[in-house]
Amino acid sequence: MKTKTIKLKKKIVIFFAIISYNKNIYFCKKIIKEIKNTNNKVIFININKCFLEINKNKKIKIWYNKKIIKKIDILIPRISSNKYNYISLNILKELEKISTIIINNYNSIINTNNKFIMLSELTKKNISIPKTIYINNYINIQKAINKIKSSYLIIKTINGCQGKGIYLIKKKKKYIKKIKNILNKEKHILIQKYIKQKYNHDIRYIIFNKKVLFCIKRIAKKGEFRSNISQGGIPWDTKKKKKEENMAIKATKKLKLIFSGVDILRNKNNKSFLIEVNSTPGIKSIEKIYKKNVIKKILKLIIKYYLSNLDNLL
Repeated sequence: MKTKTIKLKKKIVIFFAIISYNKNIYFCKKIIKEIKNTNNKVIFININKCFLEINKNKKIKIWYNKKIIKKIDILIPRISSNKYNYISLNILKELEKISTIIINNYNSIINTNNKFIMLSELTKKNISIPKTIYINNYINIQKAINKIKSSYLIIKTINGCQGKGIYLIKKKKKYIKKIKNILNKEKHILIQKYIKQKYNHDIRYIIFNKKVLFCIKRIAKKGEFRSNISQGGIPWDTKKKKKEENMAIKATKKLKLIFSGVDILRNKNNKSFLIEVNSTPGIKSIEKIYKKNVIKKILKLIIKYYLSNLDNLL
């Protein structure tokens, strides 16, 4: 008589690594706490205190806190590619080589934080964006202004997050002077058509693995055109739009992100324009609106994503 063999699944202990510049950032602090509650292992890596050792055999050792990091199951970077930390992203590149999955990887972070690359990639998918001109010298300033044909101009630096490096110019007489001043500091910029709205706001979609998790409206404070929470924007509950959901998912997929925050503007006629894709979206305001443990939900999805990838490898 044949007997059935039952395979018992051994509980897997997952090793997480959170990489950022500050352990006390809300997302980092919260997700580390939630990982510990699952009895999995987690390490925080301050990218500024991590260093690489290059050996004769061409293997690179990654050192942190006097220890060599050899293997990571799930790597979660919470860094951007602005001018200050661009070089330290090389450490992320090496950490990826010893990680099973990464939320999000080096290339997706670079492509997302470089606004020129990001917008160029999105237009390949016919995603609506504000009319944009890229310039890197004084010669083309007037030509760019003529092309935009807008009563107001938005100027954006190539790298920047949390609403930093974004300027609104309202007076035509000041266009050239202000653009020159910004070019002196930044060397290359984007000039965009200003999207007229009934009131200054945007819609933030949170995406994980090609699905919309949350959606909120962010309303700019009085006297401010930027609606980023870090610039004083106020979060509000709002309804999703199917067209915008599809736009946000398509953009996330095109930029090869797993986890993203996608910002969309609606003009006076309710037409939607994608203005930003963020590889390290904030969660605090989402939790405030939904009154849920958003980090806990995201962590469950990350673990599920990791386990499904393990199954694909077997």
